[in-house]
Amino acid sequence: MIFLPGCRETSRLMTHYQEGKLPFPKSLALRLHLVLCPPCQAFADSLKELPGMVRRALGQAPQPDDSARAALEGALARLGEPREPRTGPSCELPETVRSTLASGQADRPLQVMVEVHRCLLEEGPVPAAPHLPPSALQAFPPPATWKWSSPGPGGMRFARLLEEGATTLFLVRLNRETAGPAHVHQGPEQTLLLHGGLEDGPRHFGPGAWSLQETGSQHAPAATGEGCWALVRVEQGVQLQGWRGWLQRMAGG
Repeated sequence: MIFLPGCRETSRLMTHYQEGKLPFPKSLALRLHLVLCPPCQAFADSLKELPGMVRRALGQAPQPDDSARAALEGALARLGEPREPRTGPSCELPETVRSTLASGQADRPLQVMVEVHRCLLEEGPVPAAPHLPPSALQAFPPPATWKWSSPGPGGMRFARLLEEGATTLFLVRLNRETAGPAHVHQGPEQTLLLHGGLEDGPRHFGPGAWSLQETGSQHAPAATGEGCWALVRVEQGVQLQGWRGWLQRMAGG
């Protein structure tokens, strides 16, 4: 079985991959990740163009002095350093959520997410899996009855906790350095991070962070560190990309 690297691991290995220095199994796994993750593929394409751009720039510019050369070397040395977690305003409820609550039209999945969010901010993250406050657990079926599924190899699992109309609330678990499958949203998706860290493009979320994806948007979020747990509210479902999307269409999903 091939275990696909996450986005952070892919970016770390990209130079070695393009220079042909990776062992075949790891190179194959990274290539599969690129097929399934458009943002990482775009990053790989930009790296291929970088040497030519640098040569053209140096051919048109004067030789840098010692201070400029030192600044460039320092910037290159920092490329591999991990980004600092940035939560801040992302821990606040999005304006669309506040408006829905004020209108009295919030469905049960959204109400539960808001209550969990309040507990996380007031009481802090719950240290033990499934990292849900006791008050929230009372809103769900007993944990022993949860049916866990996986979209394929790679270390992602999810359980359906609540359904109301076309809206489903999932509990999602991503293992260490694991990326979720690339997908397009057929309706809004809202994610509340319960435990661990999550990267979504340039954004990095910690516990209590709330992320909103609009209809038609596409992404492939990835866990950082030891992995993460999240509540994910999905309206109208998602369309998977790559080979997972092919299987989804074959199954009539």
